[in-house]
Amino acid sequence: MGVPTRMQARFLRHLHHHICTLSVSSQAGMKLDLPTSRHAKMYTLTSLIKACGAQKDLSRGKKLHADAREEGLASHAFVASAIVCMYGKCGDMLEAEDAFRAVSEPDVVLCNALLAAYLKLEEGEKTLFLFHQMNAGGIAADCLTYVNVIQACGLLVHKEKLQSIGGQSIRQRCLEVGRALHSEANRKGFTADARVNTALVCMYAKCHTLSEAENVFSMSAGSVVAWNAILSAYMEKGHIEICLWLYRQMEICGINPDHITIVFALQACRILAEKEGASLVLLNSNKDASLEIGRALHAVARSKGLVGSVYVGTTLINVYGKCSSTSDAEEVFCAMSRRTVVTWNAMLSGYIELGHSEKALLLYRQMREEGVTPDQQSIVSALHACGNLMKKERTLSRGGTSLLTITEMGHCFHAVVRNALGFAL
Repeated sequence: MGVPTRMQARFLRHLHHHICTLSVSSQAGMKLDLPTSRHAKMYTLTSLIKACGAQKDLSRGKKLHADAREEGLASHAFVASAIVCMYGKCGDMLEAEDAFRAVSEPDVVLCNALLAAYLKLEEGEKTLFLFHQMNAGGIAADCLTYVNVIQACGLLVHKEKLQSIGGQSIRQRCLEVGRALHSEANRKGFTADARVNTALVCMYAKCHTLSEAENVFSMSAGSVVAWNAILSAYMEKGHIEICLWLYRQMEICGINPDHITIVFALQACRILAEKEGASLVLLNSNKDASLEIGRALHAVARSKGLVGSVYVGTTLINVYGKCSSTSDAEEVFCAMSRRTVVTWNAMLSGYIELGHSEKALLLYRQMREEGVTPDQQSIVSALHACGNLMKKERTLSRGGTSLLTITEMGHCFHAVVRNALGFAL
């Protein structure tokens, strides 16, 4: 970044002073002591408001917004952009919209701030409507504008509450809008930007138009987000081995995978393990191929510090369970510092599938002892374990004591399910 100039250093000291005094003044109910210059006031307030947004400190952000109003700065697009961003990050869209409306002549930066806020709260319809208003008002969209509105198209595809618009499916309508935005962005030269291309790949992937996603992807440098989008699209289409091949190409291209990439590749391994026959990837049984790839992915995740992710850890347990490698699954489970009910369920299911019913019941007990509330799947797994053990006891005829205990446990689980779900199994 380089050594700051004397003027920059002076500004940083000035800003640091105000950040330090903001807490004291707000707690004491005092008005913030701002510099006398209007220009300096704008930059100081903007920096402090951005800091509140980063910390999601809505209370202090509102106090600074009030200070900006009192100083007559809230109607300035530069200051209003920071205010809208802050409210967007804090999830208060009513205040964000009010701050936006306070500016009589919004610029593209302010519009982008509100677009990003809408997008963060998954308000895809409002994002596209604001873009329409920008065009109607003669505000020239920039590269970031297109990133936001293209992402909004992809977001709307997943909105289940909107099944159709004027007889068209929501997916068809979003695809039409997305293609129009792609054409506009291309005409304006914005498709040279990696962010726009990544948004386009994601949008086409979510609209299930794999050929168009591939076309954009092939012409881009390919960020990890774009690679994840194309992996997701192939996963949804069931092209499992292509997913694994793509992951390998990603490594060859030197793209650093994130936890989402690892999860997609592991999910492909799990599905591959469920298929019968030989794998085209390693020319041996699917289960053996999946175990080999899964262990390799586990090593990559470990080297990048991603095993601590609940998503990565849980998916690894699922893969090892499908590959009949209980010891590997247990190793991952025990190493996880944070586990959700989904993680526990993955381990329970693995035990049940491999016939380790005693271990499943012991794990269920441990789950309860650690204060994790079981869900329907947890209880169903425990019931399966009870049923398996009852069959085993009857076959071995080793006496009635343990059978009685298992039966009682089964009745207990049965009652829990009945009370929680309102029906008997």
